[in-house]
Amino acid sequence: SNKKCIPMDLQCDRLDDCGDGSDEQGCRIAPTEYTCEDNVNPCGDDAYCNQIKTSVFCRCKPGFQRNMKNRHCEDLNECLVFGTCSHQCINVEGSYKCVCDQNFQERNNTCIAKGSEDQVLYIANDTDILGFIYPFNYSGDHQQISHIEHNSRITGMDVYYQRDMIIWSTQFNPGGIFYKRIHGREKRQANSGLICPEFKRPRDIAVDWVAGNIYWTDHSRMHWFSYYTTHWTSLRYSINVGQLNGPNCTRLLTNMAGEPYAIAVNPKRGMMYWTVVGDHSHIEEAAMDGTLRRILVQKNLQRPTGLAVDYFSERIYWADFELSIIGSVLYDGSNSVVSVSSKQGLLHPHRIDIFEDYIYGAGPKNGVFRVQKFGHGSVEYLALNIDKTKGVLISHRYKQLDLPNPCLDLACEFICLLNPSGATCVCPEGKYLINGTCNDDSLLDDSCKLTCENGGRCILNEKGDLRCHCWPSYSGERCEVNHCSNYCQNGGTCVPSVLGRPTCSCALGFTGPNCGKTVCEDFCQNGGTCIVTAGNQPYCHCQPEYTGDRCQYYVCHHYCVNSESCTIGDDGSVECVCPTRYEGPKCEADKCVRCHGGHCIINKDSEDIFCNCTNGKIASSCQLCDGYCYNGGTCQLDPETNVPVCLCSTNWSGTQCERPAPKSSKSDHISTRSIAIIVPLVLLVTLITTLVIGLVLCKRKRRTKTIRRQPIINGGINVEIGNPSYNMYEVDHDHNDGGLLDPGFMIDPTKPTNYSNPVYAKLYMDGQNCRNSLGSVDERKELLPKKIEIGIRETVA
Repeated sequence: SNKKCIPMDLQCDRLDDCGDGSDEQGCRIAPTEYTCEDNVNPCGDDAYCNQIKTSVFCRCKPGFQRNMKNRHCEDLNECLVFGTCSHQCINVEGSYKCVCDQNFQERNNTCIAKGSEDQVLYIANDTDILGFIYPFNYSGDHQQISHIEHNSRITGMDVYYQRDMIIWSTQFNPGGIFYKRIHGREKRQANSGLICPEFKRPRDIAVDWVAGNIYWTDHSRMHWFSYYTTHWTSLRYSINVGQLNGPNCTRLLTNMAGEPYAIAVNPKRGMMYWTVVGDHSHIEEAAMDGTLRRILVQKNLQRPTGLAVDYFSERIYWADFELSIIGSVLYDGSNSVVSVSSKQGLLHPHRIDIFEDYIYGAGPKNGVFRVQKFGHGSVEYLALNIDKTKGVLISHRYKQLDLPNPCLDLACEFICLLNPSGATCVCPEGKYLINGTCNDDSLLDDSCKLTCENGGRCILNEKGDLRCHCWPSYSGERCEVNHCSNYCQNGGTCVPSVLGRPTCSCALGFTGPNCGKTVCEDFCQNGGTCIVTAGNQPYCHCQPEYTGDRCQYYVCHHYCVNSESCTIGDDGSVECVCPTRYEGPKCEADKCVRCHGGHCIINKDSEDIFCNCTNGKIASSCQLCDGYCYNGGTCQLDPETNVPVCLCSTNWSGTQCERPAPKSSKSDHISTRSIAIIVPLVLLVTLITTLVIGLVLCKRKRRTKTIRRQPIINGGINVEIGNPSYNMYEVDHDHNDGGLLDPGFMIDPTKPTNYSNPVYAKLYMDGQNCRNSLGSVDERKELLPKKIEIGIRETVA
């Protein structure tokens, strides 16, 4: 149903090959065949049993994979996956085990060195070497190890921990290899010693701390061939070795197909590694005595400028300045991966070193950085305030392993070099090993008439015989046999070997010992399209339903955890089709986990999951809080008794929020609150109303009504007649209403001498009544002049 095609013989074989179980549906179960509900698992101990309506099928457990030959689940070797363990990985059935070296301790799935805080970080730019104590910040303790003049340049450095020495190489005025003791009396001196002064252009160095030798890549030309001879152009590059405590040095390897750049040694295995930068950049390896030379990595490289060895996980790391990547490969050249790239913030790394789980690096543009060696997390740049950093080095006592020295068993006259079998003796520069003895140039007789071809040299051996000493790419009595002649195909470049069998650096698009095979040949699977990258690396464009570096994985197998069935949208999105037991975006969640020790029951018809709990309850879950609280209540377990407790919402109550909250309590609560609010409001309104009415009445009562006397005009002469009655309108407002007459004045209405006038009496009586009325309108019209009437009206109004 998921459109995956499988061979017919895989149908009804009890194993889910389609990923959705469709190849096992409709299969008849024999009467003697087991089911998943039986006590015996028909799938075996390494697989899960899945029961459907008509048949049973099996799926391999985590840590196991199907063997297509015998159709059984077999152990998956997780140790083959890059980054599984920090040091050593031990594969066990269905799982794996990580082990740290004896001088390291496990912490958070990593191996940390004992006394990790003692590590020192050395940084080099063009003219200075600085040492920083852990945790490597500029404000902490640091020491200037070396300073050289501006017309020279530091190109490489390494530490000899047992002798408390640091060694570095320089180019230009002067060029050479220097050393000094880190904590000795000479620590303020620029140079304390010079190694092999005839070599002036070292590029990078590496310390063999077991035999006490120094290895370096060099650009110096040999003293006995012409600079202008085109035939010897390739011989100006070499891998050299010299004694730290002696004068003996020699060119160990020549015939480089490019510029030898970074170098690293592995005394534990007796091997060394170096990078070559050129038209066909690659990484080579050889025994530390120059034998067993071969190309280790030649794909996905442009300018490899840094090299480091992880002695504990047995991997080699390199930095490519041009590609801005850090790659890694096993000692045997397999499992080549890109560990760190620009995606993690890496930009133009130049040199690298490795210790514990971190790669430390330096580049001229962004300074010093560190990053997890398996590519976990982003690149961290250290604030050390050093301009144009070129080199980086970590020093710690457990970084250089304590190993036996096989050279102690040999009485070498000059130089002793390690190899995988032990050690061997070699001759210094200017001497040649003939019959096990180092002979100098005096054995070369000017009368040697033997003609040697292809640059071979005529020598006279100890027996007095004339012989031709040939270069590695030639052999024969006269050096007439060219091992590179027509050896490499399809435009490959031949690289001679001291063993007589050359190697080929292939052109873009080709690979193989003789470059006879195309890079893309049989590389992409399942209809993937292959292209070749700039580093001669094949790259696959896969069909939508496949993934992996070779399109070898079906998307569902690679993406879905507990399912091999999925659907792929037009936009490339993947949606997993989960078996009944699993759920989640990747089918990563097991529904039976909710049973918490109870028996998980899968309904074959409805595909629902039920739990037969230990308390005898059959429910969707055996959790104590599951379905315990009703009506939206929140369940919590008491931390002391582990008993579920419900927190009910407003309208519900009860131990499980099963009944409504009492209404009476709710009504009383509301009524009490209402009374407490309404009563103060009514009192406040009443008080305000009373105050307003009182102010208005008082204001009206205190108004003064003024009537001015009008003079009587008699023939144009103003005549004023005084009358006490008129003075009532001019009384000051501060007097009371009864104060219009003298207090001693008494009115006796029966006295015959009283002056009687109805108008005056009317006015007087009205004044006594707060002057609320001054008489009717008609009376005012008849008895008073017009102007007085108007004044009275305005006063009343």
